[in-house]
Amino acid sequence: MAAVYIIGFLCALGLVQGSIVNYAQPVYVEQLRSGSVSRVVGGWEAKPGQIPHQVSVRMNTDFAALVQPCRLQQSASRVEEYVGTRLTVSGYGLTDDAVNGGTSVEHLRWVFLRGISLAECRTWYPTSQAIVESTVCAEYYNHTSQSACQGDSGGPLSLVDLDGKPTMVGVVSFGSSAGCNSPWPSAYVRPEFYHDWFTEITGINFDWRREDFTTSEPTPVTIRSEDTMGI
Repeated sequence: MAAVYIIGFLCALGLVQGSIVNYAQPVYVEQLRSGSVSRVVGGWEAKPGQIPHQVSVRMNTDFAALVQPCRLQQSASRVEEYVGTRLTVSGYGLTDDAVNGGTSVEHLRWVFLRGISLAECRTWYPTSQAIVESTVCAEYYNHTSQSACQGDSGGPLSLVDLDGKPTMVGVVSFGSSAGCNSPWPSAYVRPEFYHDWFTEITGINFDWRREDFTTSEPTPVTIRSEDTMGI
């Protein structure tokens, strides 16, 4: 993450797969560190042809004010574009490009981004075959240092929905080779395109309908300059 922040939402989806699941035994995913080999602890071998590889991730988490679950965007929002919408990306990635001295972090960081259209995103990546309808792109909010960076892949892109609930609208996918501090937008996979797959794999239906929830205006957020400027 290219800027310094102190809080963020924990947006996690636990996928459970395997013939035997011992819920009494914790399973941990080791934290990635610079210079180390990342690995998963407590998982199973992937089945032949299984992409992406899946393991059991069971979180023994006590939710608190700054640690909360985050729902996946509803499938009905597939056609929704987030042009001009303030989004939040969070993760444990590098604080800057490695060539600029960026390092991994011990604590979760987050930063505001601004959604852009797929049409605009394709003007930045004219030869890319990865900008498809299941992609959402976002640019910096008010300073080019604001972006996801190496190590943030798989992390959540979220917003506060109309009913005031945090909603995950993207999964960090890729950014530009120009670097984390460049004006190039970053790209994210939209989870609402995969609800059928989530249900098939987990047996849990994560989908929902906005009309099932009471609509209310989200709580206003006061943005200070020190909260949005990168370093």
